[in-house]
Amino acid sequence: MDTALAESKFWVNRPVWPFVLGALGAATFALGAIIMAVAHGRDVPVRESVIDLTVAGAAILAVGWVAAAKQGLRTIAPFFGCLALMGGFWLALTPTPDSELRAVGLAIAYSFVVFAASHLFVTGLVYVRILAALALIPTSLLALASTFSIKLSEVAIEGLLITTFVMFGMLGIAISFELPALRRRS
Repeated sequence: MDTALAESKFWVNRPVWPFVLGALGAATFALGAIIMAVAHGRDVPVRESVIDLTVAGAAILAVGWVAAAKQGLRTIAPFFGCLALMGGFWLALTPTPDSELRAVGLAIAYSFVVFAASHLFVTGLVYVRILAALALIPTSLLALASTFSIKLSEVAIEGLLITTFVMFGMLGIAISFELPALRRRS
């Protein structure tokens, strides 16, 4: 009985700020991903400010995951996923010659794969794990098609891109709702 009481106090006395910070970062990331999905759906170029918004959301989410890991939760894998995503977008924002554009595209695709795969290992967040698994499907298809030079039609590529961004938007929304609830769970 005393152990249950001590564990409940352990969970209740956790600071709130890492979970709120992570939720805000996830919501910002979700907003950027959904804006990118709409932009690709309307054949409008994605503005650099939208990419900055998405990277800022991933950075804030990474800080939230580290703070949650410092409190004894198993959230270090999603932190590295956020770092990979920030690195992929950083490559996209740096000026590159035309000969290296394919490599930059592959880096972005694989950073999304690492981001989704890292969220499969978060314990206690069921919807996040499910949406991460679902987001891996179109993202992996795009990455593998680019890696092995598989010819896809433009419609297929656009469909996979839009699906990828929508799934990552849904993943960000799920994280923003479930991460604060993780504080109260034992």
